[in-house]
Amino acid sequence: MKTKKQGKKLPRILIVDDRLSERLSIGMWFEDAGCKVSTAENSREAETILDNHVDIALIDFDLGSERGIDLAKKIKKRYSKVLVYLMTASPKSTFCFRSSFREIQCIEKTLRPEQFVPVIMNFWEIEHQQGELEQKTRSINDLLPFKNLITGLHRNTKNPMRESITGRLEDPEGRDTRFVVYDEYVGHGDTIDICIAVLYGCLAGCLHCFFGLFRTNVRQLKVVEMISQVLHGLTSVHAKNWQNRKICISTSNEGDFIYNWKKVWRLFIILFQTFGSQISFVISTIGNVRIFKQFIKAYKEYPERLPVRIYWSLHTLIQDLREWFLPGTEGQSIDETIELLLEFAKLRDKKVTIQWLLIIGFNDSPEDIEMIIKKFNGLWEWFDVKVMPFSDQGKKNYLAPYGFIIPATIEDADYFALELVKRGAPARSRIDCGIYDDDPASMGNTGPNFGGFRPTS
Repeated sequence: MKTKKQGKKLPRILIVDDRLSERLSIGMWFEDAGCKVSTAENSREAETILDNHVDIALIDFDLGSERGIDLAKKIKKRYSKVLVYLMTASPKSTFCFRSSFREIQCIEKTLRPEQFVPVIMNFWEIEHQQGELEQKTRSINDLLPFKNLITGLHRNTKNPMRESITGRLEDPEGRDTRFVVYDEYVGHGDTIDICIAVLYGCLAGCLHCFFGLFRTNVRQLKVVEMISQVLHGLTSVHAKNWQNRKICISTSNEGDFIYNWKKVWRLFIILFQTFGSQISFVISTIGNVRIFKQFIKAYKEYPERLPVRIYWSLHTLIQDLREWFLPGTEGQSIDETIELLLEFAKLRDKKVTIQWLLIIGFNDSPEDIEMIIKKFNGLWEWFDVKVMPFSDQGKKNYLAPYGFIIPATIEDADYFALELVKRGAPARSRIDCGIYDDDPASMGNTGPNFGGFRPTS
């Protein structure tokens, strides 16, 4: 079925692949979307076509006797305005090439057409809407009732399957907070996800987190500052037609909810009163018994059940090891925290997600699996587990009380999650939520580039 939109300029596509079947099938996907498509078997044919103007070049990594990456780099150098994608065979190779060649996008050829085409088309559209985006930024700044100024919006292109725009808000004292708005996956376009900061800096000091380095000069953000991030998110490229889409607000960006929970709760109420059933919320936190008691009390007293989900960063069930890894949990009983989360899960009638950041030699042993199964035995109706691989891109391994911390891979996370499933636990592995290629995990800020997650129902 043709999906061409009348009156809208569509990109001209060049597909370079040494296999005829791949050229024809991928070309057909884009022709069905209304694009003009050209194909080439090798770099010589591709360069001839490029002289006739191309907007997007899709190049297979393996061109038989040639390397697709060589052609991609040549095109990017000679035709700087062409959006170049390297088509890879697997997610693993995609992440590898993305970290090595930042100026070239990567995408898996194994994606279905309804995933593959929108990723390419949306990125191209974003590329050609920077002027419109800048104008929207200036307009919203003029309307905001306080002195924060947004200093820039840019798109996060580390993961072609995650469409996101990260922004920075600078306060009058020169400090800044950051937020990100994204649609994590094509095919989930019914929901706009906005990940906001609740603090400047963070007091938790978690060892895996970029902002664990900045425990001084921490400032709680005002409710209006948090609302401003939502407003900026709703004016971004990704928030088109937001009036007819679901909105999810996540407080997993820059600072833990527990250090500013009253203002976050006030934010939730204001947004819920404004958007009603259109909006939902995610709290990603290391947890705090005292704060959870207060939060649950406020939740019970509010006349309506706000759609809030909790993602709990557990990571280990060994108390002293957890307190070392997550200093903000010192003195916090794991058992008491579980009891409070269980109470909240029953109130909300939604599972609490346990986040397990997998690190080799730290929390990946069979004993760790057995501890999880034993601790949550009989509670899986109210809890599930998300296993995320830790990768210390740009960071040296460091010495822990239990040995050197070694990065994990998605295969390690897959295995760990599968072993949990075999023992009756609802578990899954998520590379998009793990710390990989400096892409932040859902539970906090783990690098200078900010990302996030889309909660599952």
